[in-house]
Amino acid sequence: MSALSLQVGKSGRGSGPYHQSRFYEDPSKQHTAGNTKRWTVNYDRWLDNSAEIERIDVQSSSATCTVSQPQTLGRQVAFFLNGREVGETATVTLMMRNGVGNIKNDTINFVCVAP
Repeated sequence: MSALSLQVGKSGRGSGPYHQSRFYEDPSKQHTAGNTKRWTVNYDRWLDNSAEIERIDVQSSSATCTVSQPQTLGRQVAFFLNGREVGETATVTLMMRNGVGNIKNDTINFVCVAP
């Protein structure tokens, strides 16, 4: 089983509910049909120095390309994506709340490709 990582970072200064971030990689990813792959989103650059991840929620828009075992790993959020059908698309939404009350919402679009 392989693991891939996405980096989320700060754009601009300061923090708070209006603070924006962006993916350092293209937020659209390919996922091989039939595989289960661990994906990691790194929030280190978005979180203030004293803030830690308090709560996470990771959901898939697809009934067959599903998310399982979401977990917090320090300043990262990890989850497994289970791909099923070639050509299937899934939007994975992540909601992260930090210890100082800020909420960060992200989406990643996945396309299942042939092995």
